[in-house]
Amino acid sequence: MKDLTVIMPAFNEEDSLLVYLPKVIEFCRQNEVKIIIVNDGSSGKTKDILEEISREYLFLTVIHHKINKGYGAALKTGLNIADSKYIISLDTDGQHNVDDISKLYKRAIFEDADMVVGRRSNQASSSRYRSLGKLIIRLITRFLIKTNIHDLNSGMKLMDSTLARLYVYGSNH
Repeated sequence: MKDLTVIMPAFNEEDSLLVYLPKVIEFCRQNEVKIIIVNDGSSGKTKDILEEISREYLFLTVIHHKINKGYGAALKTGLNIADSKYIISLDTDGQHNVDDISKLYKRAIFEDADMVVGRRSNQASSSRYRSLGKLIIRLITRFLIKTNIHDLNSGMKLMDSTLARLYVYGSNH
């Protein structure tokens, strides 16, 4: 998986970083995957934790936003410096299983897919209205793009990086 980079936006995630990041680092070390973590203007110890960890691993790059710019901006920052054929976004809160990175990667290769979206399972919605809203959005998406994406809000998305840049920035980037 040398042609894959994990991009992880982080905002005030010091507690989960200490538990989840070692799992991600070990997976990436074993599979020769690069990691870009974008600290999105965190307060607290997130910056210090990331600085300490980044000194240990050459395949891990940490970028710091001075102020919180938001999840999307953090992903764009990572996309700007990723130099691999594929990127995968991964939330830093530990809600994704690291072994699923391999599954999404293999699926993208096998299907020649431009994007593969991870699916969180066994997570109950906070209300029936929210569940209904998600169902309606999935149906509209299925109609518009002729495919079914079960978890549109999943933070785990594997994409062809060239196409992701074209989508985000247009043809002039």
